[in-house]
Amino acid sequence: MDSFKTFFIINPRAGDGKGRRKWPSIVRELEKSDFGPIHYSFTEGPGHATTLATEVLKNGFEMVVAVGGDGTIHEVVNGFFANGQLVNEKSCLGILSLGRGNDLIRALKRSPKIKEQVKLLQGQNCRMIDLGKIGYLSPDGKRQDRYFANVADAGLGGDVVRRLNNFPTILGGTVAYLGSALSSFFLYRNKRVVVTIDGKPLAEKKVCAVIVANGQSFGGGLKVTPRAKVDDGLLDILIVEDFHTLDFLITLPRLYAGSIDRSRSRKIHYRKGKKVHITSDERVLLDVDGEQPGFLPAA
Repeated sequence: MDSFKTFFIINPRAGDGKGRRKWPSIVRELEKSDFGPIHYSFTEGPGHATTLATEVLKNGFEMVVAVGGDGTIHEVVNGFFANGQLVNEKSCLGILSLGRGNDLIRALKRSPKIKEQVKLLQGQNCRMIDLGKIGYLSPDGKRQDRYFANVADAGLGGDVVRRLNNFPTILGGTVAYLGSALSSFFLYRNKRVVVTIDGKPLAEKKVCAVIVANGQSFGGGLKVTPRAKVDDGLLDILIVEDFHTLDFLITLPRLYAGSIDRSRSRKIHYRKGKKVHITSDERVLLDVDGEQPGFLPAA
């Protein structure tokens, strides 16, 4: 099979700077595999990967490779669409994962080793997966849409990302993430929401988080939706009710073990569906593939 005309979009800040540091060695691996012409660009800030992806697809490139973490992949995925339509119906997403979490490649069952990922960028390994689409309120109050490949959630996750975005970058990404997560863990106040799944509303409840997933994990391996499959046409939904510190400590081993769906806690509900609508009278932040784009209501 002929190789796709390919463009690489590299986030130089991914994985605490791995994007920039590792790119020369990635180029060498591509050259060893006789990949052909290597077209690429580094991103310059938030949202740039989306703009770049749209531009290169319009200019005839058939595969766009996201080189970075789950957030970079998320931005590139959204660049495949314009006005709700694919920019190029014959296009393909490639992934070279350099982030801290790498949750999407876990869902795809890919090796975290770059050498192995490079081998998959030859055109014969394409597969179809589902994408989620979420509509929400942006910070300026406008209705916006975006796509997600892995996980979207309302509540605690959005608060973690908000804190992470405001954390001093001089301390490094790992410290920033841990500090943000711990701050949210102890300071976040649960919110009252109404969740509707495939047209059936659940009772209004105070919740810690509502997680709507295509993949199985987020946060670097927390298996929030262990039954999820990226190609089954369904979303997996985990509703975590009014959790507090003791609840978290009891549940954390199940999240890492991938058995949260078998929990007998009355505060944990696991569902599957195609359409999810979440509303609240309170200000509830969203986390979409590690990005914090806005607030509820979301559908």
